[in-house]
Amino acid sequence: MSREQDTVAPAIDRDTAATGRMRLRGVVDEAWRDIVSGTSHAFMLMLILAALVGGLSAADLFSIRSIAQQVDRYIASGASTYVIEFKGRISGEACERLSSVDGVLASGALRSKNDKVTSAVLPSAGIPSLDATTGALGVFASSTRSDGATLTVRDYDGIWLSSQAARSVHARAGDRLALRAGGKVRVAGVFQYPDDGRSTSYDYVALSQVPAAADDFDQCLVKAWPVPDAMQSLLQSTVSSWPSDASQQPTISQLNSTQGTQL
Repeated sequence: MSREQDTVAPAIDRDTAATGRMRLRGVVDEAWRDIVSGTSHAFMLMLILAALVGGLSAADLFSIRSIAQQVDRYIASGASTYVIEFKGRISGEACERLSSVDGVLASGALRSKNDKVTSAVLPSAGIPSLDATTGALGVFASSTRSDGATLTVRDYDGIWLSSQAARSVHARAGDRLALRAGGKVRVAGVFQYPDDGRSTSYDYVALSQVPAAADDFDQCLVKAWPVPDAMQSLLQSTVSSWPSDASQQPTISQLNSTQGTQL
Protein backbone atom coordinates (compact mmCIF):
# COMPACT_ATOMS: atom_id res chain seq x y z
CA MET A 1 0.00 0.00 0.00
CA SER A 2 1.31 3.49 -0.91
CA ARG A 3 1.93 6.27 1.59
CA GLU A 4 -1.03 8.23 0.14
CA GLN A 5 -3.35 5.30 0.73
CA ASP A 6 -2.07 5.00 4.31
CA THR A 7 -2.94 8.61 4.88
CA VAL A 8 -6.37 8.49 3.24
CA ALA A 9 -7.66 5.42 5.14
CA PRO A 10 -7.52 6.96 8.63
CA ALA A 11 -9.12 10.12 7.30
CA ILE A 12 -12.03 8.10 5.91
CA ASP A 13 -12.44 6.33 9.25
CA ARG A 14 -12.55 9.66 11.05
CA ASP A 15 -15.15 11.00 8.66
CA THR A 16 -17.26 7.87 9.12
CA ALA A 17 -17.05 8.14 12.89
CA ALA A 18 -17.94 11.83 12.77
CA THR A 19 -20.91 11.10 10.52
CA GLY A 20 -22.09 8.38 12.91
CA ARG A 21 -21.88 10.76 15.86
CA MET A 22 -23.85 13.39 13.98
CA ARG A 23 -26.56 10.87 13.15
CA LEU A 24 -26.73 9.68 16.77
CA ARG A 25 -26.92 13.29 17.96
CA GLY A 26 -29.68 13.91 15.46
CA VAL A 27 -31.64 10.89 16.70
CA VAL A 28 -31.22 11.97 20.34
CA ASP A 29 -32.26 15.54 19.51
CA GLU A 30 -35.31 14.31 17.63
CA ALA A 31 -36.30 11.98 20.51
CA TRP A 32 -35.92 14.80 23.04
CA ARG A 33 -38.08 17.13 20.93
CA ASP A 34 -40.74 14.40 20.74
CA ILE A 35 -40.69 13.96 24.51
CA VAL A 36 -40.86 17.70 25.20
CA SER A 37 -43.62 18.25 22.66
CA GLY A 38 -45.60 15.22 23.87
CA THR A 39 -45.63 13.64 20.45
CA SER A 40 -44.32 10.28 21.74
CA HIS A 41 -46.44 10.30 24.94
CA ALA A 42 -43.31 9.14 26.77
CA PHE A 43 -44.31 10.77 30.06
CA MET A 44 -47.66 9.01 30.04
CA LEU A 45 -45.98 5.71 29.23
CA MET A 46 -43.52 6.23 32.08
CA LEU A 47 -46.41 6.86 34.48
CA ILE A 48 -48.20 3.72 33.31
CA LEU A 49 -45.05 1.64 33.65
CA ALA A 50 -44.38 3.04 37.12
CA ALA A 51 -47.97 2.30 38.16
CA LEU A 52 -47.71 -1.28 36.87
CA VAL A 53 -44.40 -1.93 38.61
CA GLY A 54 -45.63 -0.31 41.82
CA GLY A 55 -48.88 -2.27 41.76
CA LEU A 56 -47.14 -5.59 41.20
CA SER A 57 -44.61 -4.84 43.96
CA ALA A 58 -47.40 -3.89 46.38
CA ALA A 59 -49.32 -7.07 45.55
CA ASP A 60 -46.20 -9.15 46.13
CA LEU A 61 -45.49 -7.49 49.46
CA PHE A 62 -49.12 -7.91 50.53
CA SER A 63 -48.98 -11.62 49.63
CA ILE A 64 -45.76 -12.12 51.60
CA ARG A 65 -47.18 -10.27 54.60
CA SER A 66 -50.39 -12.31 54.45
CA ILE A 67 -48.45 -15.58 54.42
CA ALA A 68 -46.30 -14.42 57.34
CA GLN A 69 -49.42 -13.55 59.35
CA GLN A 70 -50.93 -16.97 58.62
CA VAL A 71 -47.75 -18.65 59.83
CA ASP A 72 -47.75 -16.56 63.03
CA ARG A 73 -51.39 -17.42 63.75
CA TYR A 74 -50.78 -21.11 63.07
CA ILE A 75 -47.84 -21.29 65.50
CA ALA A 76 -49.56 -19.13 68.13
CA SER A 77 -52.63 -21.37 68.08
CA GLY A 78 -50.54 -24.35 69.23
CA ALA A 79 -50.96 -26.19 65.92
CA SER A 80 -47.19 -26.61 65.54
CA THR A 81 -46.77 -27.80 69.13
CA TYR A 82 -46.72 -31.59 69.51
CA VAL A 83 -47.13 -33.70 72.63
CA ILE A 84 -46.01 -37.25 73.35
CA GLU A 85 -47.61 -38.85 76.38
CA PHE A 86 -46.32 -42.03 78.02
CA LYS A 87 -46.93 -41.99 81.74
CA GLY A 88 -43.77 -42.33 83.79
CA ARG A 89 -41.62 -43.17 80.75
CA ILE A 90 -40.45 -39.82 79.39
CA SER A 91 -36.85 -38.66 79.89
CA GLY A 92 -36.76 -35.03 80.98
CA GLU A 93 -33.23 -34.50 79.73
CA ALA A 94 -33.92 -36.09 76.33
CA CYS A 95 -36.99 -33.92 75.96
CA GLU A 96 -35.08 -30.75 76.84
CA ARG A 97 -32.33 -31.61 74.35
CA LEU A 98 -34.82 -31.48 71.47
CA SER A 99 -34.65 -27.68 71.71
CA SER A 100 -31.27 -27.90 69.95
CA VAL A 101 -32.83 -29.46 66.83
CA ASP A 102 -33.27 -27.15 63.85
CA GLY A 103 -36.77 -25.75 63.80
CA VAL A 104 -37.59 -26.50 67.46
CA LEU A 105 -38.47 -23.27 69.31
CA ALA A 106 -38.92 -24.84 72.76
CA SER A 107 -39.32 -28.25 74.35
CA GLY A 108 -39.89 -29.52 77.86
CA ALA A 109 -41.35 -32.31 79.98
CA LEU A 110 -44.29 -32.49 82.37
CA ARG A 111 -45.18 -34.82 85.21
CA SER A 112 -48.43 -35.10 87.16
CA LYS A 113 -48.45 -34.45 90.91
CA ASN A 114 -50.78 -35.98 93.44
CA ASP A 115 -51.31 -32.78 95.37
CA LYS A 116 -53.13 -29.66 94.22
CA VAL A 117 -52.58 -25.97 94.81
CA THR A 118 -55.47 -25.03 97.07
CA SER A 119 -55.75 -21.34 97.80
CA ALA A 120 -57.38 -19.67 100.76
CA VAL A 121 -59.45 -17.66 98.29
CA LEU A 122 -61.03 -20.81 96.78
CA PRO A 123 -60.51 -23.61 99.34
CA SER A 124 -63.16 -25.89 97.86
CA ALA A 125 -61.48 -26.27 94.46
CA GLY A 126 -57.80 -27.07 94.22
CA ILE A 127 -55.81 -26.36 91.08
CA PRO A 128 -54.27 -29.50 89.50
CA SER A 129 -50.49 -29.29 89.77
CA LEU A 130 -47.81 -30.43 87.31
CA ASP A 131 -44.03 -30.60 87.58
CA ALA A 132 -42.44 -28.83 84.60
CA THR A 133 -38.89 -28.60 83.34
CA THR A 134 -37.53 -25.19 82.38
CA GLY A 135 -38.20 -25.86 78.71
CA ALA A 136 -41.82 -26.73 79.39
CA LEU A 137 -42.30 -23.42 81.16
CA GLY A 138 -40.88 -21.78 78.04
CA VAL A 139 -43.45 -23.56 75.88
CA PHE A 140 -46.32 -22.30 78.01
CA ALA A 141 -44.87 -18.81 78.50
CA SER A 142 -44.99 -18.41 74.70
CA SER A 143 -48.23 -20.35 74.23
CA THR A 144 -49.93 -17.59 72.21
CA ARG A 145 -46.82 -16.34 70.41
CA SER A 146 -45.07 -17.44 67.25
CA ASP A 147 -41.62 -17.51 68.88
CA GLY A 148 -40.05 -18.90 72.03
CA ALA A 149 -39.77 -17.24 75.43
CA THR A 150 -36.65 -16.15 77.27
CA LEU A 151 -37.08 -16.71 81.00
CA THR A 152 -34.87 -15.64 83.88
CA VAL A 153 -34.06 -17.29 87.19
CA ARG A 154 -36.72 -15.11 88.80
CA ASP A 155 -39.34 -16.64 86.50
CA TYR A 156 -38.70 -20.07 88.02
CA ASP A 157 -39.18 -18.86 91.59
CA GLY A 158 -42.74 -19.95 92.34
CA ILE A 159 -45.59 -21.43 90.34
CA TRP A 160 -47.03 -20.63 86.94
CA LEU A 161 -50.81 -20.51 86.62
CA SER A 162 -52.92 -20.80 83.51
CA SER A 163 -54.97 -17.68 82.85
CA GLN A 164 -58.19 -19.48 83.87
CA ALA A 165 -56.67 -20.69 87.15
CA ALA A 166 -55.25 -17.24 87.89
CA ARG A 167 -58.64 -15.62 87.38
CA SER A 168 -60.33 -18.10 89.68
CA VAL A 169 -58.07 -17.14 92.61
CA HIS A 170 -57.68 -13.47 91.59
CA ALA A 171 -53.91 -13.79 91.17
CA ARG A 172 -51.42 -12.02 88.94
CA ALA A 173 -47.75 -12.55 88.18
CA GLY A 174 -45.68 -11.45 91.17
CA ASP A 175 -48.46 -11.98 93.72
CA ARG A 176 -48.03 -14.16 96.78
CA LEU A 177 -50.97 -16.54 96.85
CA ALA A 178 -52.25 -17.50 100.30
CA LEU A 179 -52.80 -21.26 100.66
CA ARG A 180 -55.59 -23.00 102.54
CA ALA A 181 -53.10 -25.03 104.59
CA GLY A 182 -51.24 -21.88 105.58
CA GLY A 183 -48.32 -20.04 104.09
CA LYS A 184 -48.03 -18.42 100.71
CA VAL A 185 -46.60 -19.31 97.32
CA ARG A 186 -45.25 -16.84 94.79
CA VAL A 187 -46.99 -16.65 91.41
CA ALA A 188 -43.99 -16.45 89.10
CA GLY A 189 -46.07 -16.09 85.96
CA VAL A 190 -49.42 -16.47 84.26
CA PHE A 191 -49.63 -18.07 80.81
CA GLN A 192 -52.43 -17.50 78.35
CA TYR A 193 -54.33 -20.58 77.26
CA PRO A 194 -57.35 -19.52 75.19
CA ASP A 195 -60.30 -21.73 74.30
CA ASP A 196 -59.49 -21.87 70.57
CA GLY A 197 -59.52 -25.60 69.96
CA ARG A 198 -56.33 -26.55 71.77
CA SER A 199 -56.27 -29.46 74.20
CA THR A 200 -58.04 -28.71 77.47
CA SER A 201 -55.43 -30.67 79.47
CA TYR A 202 -53.64 -27.47 80.50
CA ASP A 203 -56.42 -24.89 80.66
CA TYR A 204 -56.67 -25.07 84.48
CA VAL A 205 -53.30 -26.02 85.98
CA ALA A 206 -50.42 -24.85 88.15
CA LEU A 207 -46.87 -25.56 87.00
CA SER A 208 -43.87 -25.93 89.31
CA GLN A 209 -40.33 -25.95 87.92
CA VAL A 210 -38.28 -29.09 88.62
CA PRO A 211 -34.89 -30.39 87.34
CA ALA A 212 -34.96 -32.37 84.11
CA ALA A 213 -32.65 -35.12 85.42
CA ALA A 214 -35.33 -37.79 85.73
CA ASP A 215 -36.83 -40.46 83.49
CA ASP A 216 -40.29 -40.59 85.02
CA PHE A 217 -42.05 -37.70 83.30
CA ASP A 218 -45.42 -38.23 81.66
CA GLN A 219 -45.32 -35.89 78.67
CA CYS A 220 -42.93 -34.05 76.38
CA LEU A 221 -44.06 -30.91 74.55
CA VAL A 222 -42.24 -29.65 71.46
CA LYS A 223 -43.02 -26.31 69.83
CA ALA A 224 -41.49 -26.02 66.36
CA TRP A 225 -41.50 -24.12 63.10
CA PRO A 226 -41.04 -25.28 60.51
CA VAL A 227 -42.13 -28.63 61.92
CA PRO A 228 -39.33 -31.19 61.29
CA ASP A 229 -40.27 -34.06 58.98
CA ALA A 230 -39.01 -36.47 61.65
CA MET A 231 -41.13 -34.99 64.44
CA GLN A 232 -42.65 -38.35 65.41
CA SER A 233 -39.22 -39.97 65.65
CA LEU A 234 -37.90 -37.04 67.67
CA LEU A 235 -40.76 -37.36 70.14
CA GLN A 236 -40.31 -41.13 70.44
CA SER A 237 -36.61 -40.60 71.20
CA THR A 238 -37.64 -39.10 74.56
CA VAL A 239 -39.07 -42.41 75.80
CA SER A 240 -36.74 -43.62 78.53
CA SER A 241 -37.89 -47.25 78.56
CA TRP A 242 -40.21 -49.29 76.38
CA PRO A 243 -42.47 -51.86 78.05
CA SER A 244 -42.33 -55.51 77.06
CA ASP A 245 -46.05 -55.37 76.42
CA ALA A 246 -46.38 -54.11 72.84
CA SER A 247 -49.93 -53.00 73.51
CA GLN A 248 -48.57 -50.17 75.66
CA GLN A 249 -47.58 -47.40 73.28
CA PRO A 250 -47.18 -43.63 73.65
CA THR A 251 -49.70 -41.27 72.15
CA ILE A 252 -48.61 -38.37 69.97
CA SER A 253 -50.88 -35.45 69.18
CA GLN A 254 -51.01 -31.80 68.23
CA LEU A 255 -51.73 -29.35 71.01
CA ASN A 256 -54.34 -27.85 68.68
CA SER A 257 -55.53 -30.11 65.88
CA THR A 258 -58.34 -27.81 64.66
CA GLN A 259 -55.91 -25.88 62.42
CA GLY A 260 -54.90 -28.94 60.40
CA THR A 261 -51.70 -30.93 60.37
CA GLN A 262 -50.17 -28.63 57.78
CA LEU A 263 -50.46 -24.92 57.08
